[in-house]
Amino acid sequence: MPDVVSQYLFGNSLIAFSGGGIRTSLPFWMDYLADSEGNTYEGSGGYGFLRNFADNPNPPAAWGFGGLNQSINPGETFATADINTVLITPANFIQDVSPDTDYVGDVRSPLDAVIDIVGTVNASHPTAQILIYEGMADLAPFTSTIPPSDAALDSYYDYILGPYHDWYVDLVDQVNDAFPEDEVQLVPVGSILADLLSTTLSDIPATDLYVDDAPHGTETLFYLTAMVTYQATFGEPAPLPDVLPDSIHPSVFTNYDEINAVIEAGLIEADVLDDLPDTTPDPVIPDPVVPDPVIPDPVEPDPDTTPDPQPDPTPTPDPATGDDTDDAGAPVAPTPVDPTDPVVDSGDRPAPGPVPPVDETPVPDETPVGSDADEPDNAPSVPDAPVGTYAVDFFTLGAGVTSLDQVDFTATPDATGTEDALDFVGEAGSFWDGGPTDNVAAAYSQTLESPDGGVYHFSLMADDQAQVYVDGTLVLDTADVGFEEVQDTTVDLSPGNHLLEVHYLEQDGEASLQLGVNRIGDLPDQPSQPDPAPAQQTLADQVSDMDDITSIFTVLQDSWNAMEAEAEYNGRVEEELDAEPEPVV
Repeated sequence: MPDVVSQYLFGNSLIAFSGGGIRTSLPFWMDYLADSEGNTYEGSGGYGFLRNFADNPNPPAAWGFGGLNQSINPGETFATADINTVLITPANFIQDVSPDTDYVGDVRSPLDAVIDIVGTVNASHPTAQILIYEGMADLAPFTSTIPPSDAALDSYYDYILGPYHDWYVDLVDQVNDAFPEDEVQLVPVGSILADLLSTTLSDIPATDLYVDDAPHGTETLFYLTAMVTYQATFGEPAPLPDVLPDSIHPSVFTNYDEINAVIEAGLIEADVLDDLPDTTPDPVIPDPVVPDPVIPDPVEPDPDTTPDPQPDPTPTPDPATGDDTDDAGAPVAPTPVDPTDPVVDSGDRPAPGPVPPVDETPVPDETPVGSDADEPDNAPSVPDAPVGTYAVDFFTLGAGVTSLDQVDFTATPDATGTEDALDFVGEAGSFWDGGPTDNVAAAYSQTLESPDGGVYHFSLMADDQAQVYVDGTLVLDTADVGFEEVQDTTVDLSPGNHLLEVHYLEQDGEASLQLGVNRIGDLPDQPSQPDPAPAQQTLADQVSDMDDITSIFTVLQDSWNAMEAEAEYNGRVEEELDAEPEPVV
C-alpha cells in the first residue's frame, strides 16, 4: 500500500458536509490521520449522483479544503493529474431495489452508472485503486425525530448490517464481472460502524453522531468514517494522533485499538486487506545478558521526561442540518418508530448547509463588486437582509412560467420563511406548509459581511433554474447549463456589507439548489495591512483554558492551516501576475 494517497472522490454530502465546517468531511480527517503517521494524503472531488458522474467524462475538482493538498492542482485535469485511488459513492437510499434495476423514468441503473464511471477512471488511470464507498444508510425511514430512539437505532443498524450491506456486495460483484481485471473493492464503512456503534461504541449518544436524518454526521462520525477509509487506502490501521481533537467523543480514543481491530476484520472480509491475523508486531525478546558484578560509580539521575497526561477530550459537535438525495425511493424501515413530525423552518425541506468551495484562482484585474469604480446606478445600498441566514419569499406560479425572467419578484409573496443555507438536492416536498411542490419561485436574500473585502468564490447548482446577484449584479445563472451541473465564478468584493440574492425556479419534478460562498483570498491589488493590536487575537483570546494543552494545539493547528491556505493562494496570484494573462472579455 502507498504512503502517498492521491484520491479523487465521486462524493456527496455524506462525504463532505459543509453545514458543520471543514471538520465534517472525510478528506479533512484522512489528511489529519496521514499527517499523524508521516504519510501524505491529497484529495479532490465533487458533489453529485452516480448518473451525474457517469455523464461527465472530465470529473471536476469542485471541492477545496483549506490546508489540504489537492489531487487535481490548478492547471491539471482529472486525466492529467497523478491520481492513484478513486472513491465512488452511491446515494444511500436507493437500496430498496437491486443495483441493476433501472432508475425511475430512466433506462439505466446504478450498476450502469458505476460501470460508466469505472470506464472513465480506466481511460486515464488504469492502475488506480477503485473503491465503492458504503456510507451510512438513510435514517429517515426509521425515525421522524432527531435524536432517534434506541429502538429506532437498533432497527437502523440491523438494516445496515443486513439488506443495505448486501446491496453493496452485489453491486461490487456485478462491477467486477464487467471489469474482472480491476478488482474493484468495497469499503464497508456503514456496516463496520453499525457493528461498532451497537457494541463497542454503544455509549456514544446519537446526538454526538447525527445532526439530521440524512444522516449528516458530527465530527465524531466523520472521524470514524476516516478511520475505516484510511485503513482501506493506506493498508495500515489509523494512527492514534499525538494531539487528540477534543471535538471527538472520548470513547473513540478509549477503544482505539479495538476499533482498529474491528475495522481490519471488516476489510479482510471485504477482500480489501489480506488476511493478517494481527497488525501488532510480535515483541522482540532479547537473549538474557548476565552483567558483570561491577558496582558502577554514582551518576546524576536523568531529568524527569515523563510527559504530562493528555486531558480527556470532550465532544463539541456543531449541530447542523442538510440533505442529499436522489430520485429513487428510500428503503422501507422494518418497523415504524416515533411518528412525530419534525419541525422545519420552511415547509418540509430540511435546513441545509453550503456547498464546499472550489479552490479557483481569481482573475486579478477584475473590478471589485461594490467598489467606487461601479456605476452609481448599479450600486444599490444593502437593505435590511439578515446576516448569516437567508430571508426567503415564496411565489406560486402558473404552469406556463418556464424562466426566472418571467417571475415578478416585486409582487406580494404567498409565503415567507428563513433558511440557514441553500443545500437541497432531489427534494419532492412542499416549499412551505400547505404550499405547492411544483411551479414555485423563491427569492433568498442575506447580508454578506466582508469587513476587509477580498476574492470570493461562488458555486451554484440548480434544478430547474437559479440566479445569483451580488449588490444587484448578476454573477451566476444556470439557464445555460444542464440541470444539476455546477457553475462557479470568483467575485472581488470591496470592504463592507454586500447584498447576496438568489432567485430560484422550480417547475416540476424534484427540486435542487446548492449555493457555496467562500472567501479565498485578498484582492490582487490590496496592500498588506499592519496588524492593529485591537483586532489581533492572541493565543489567550482564542483558548478558553490555557491549561488545556489540547485546546492550545487545536488553535495552533487551525491557525497554521489558515496561513498555509492563504500562502498558497497568494503564490498563485503572483504567478498569474508574472505571466501577464490576457484580458478577460
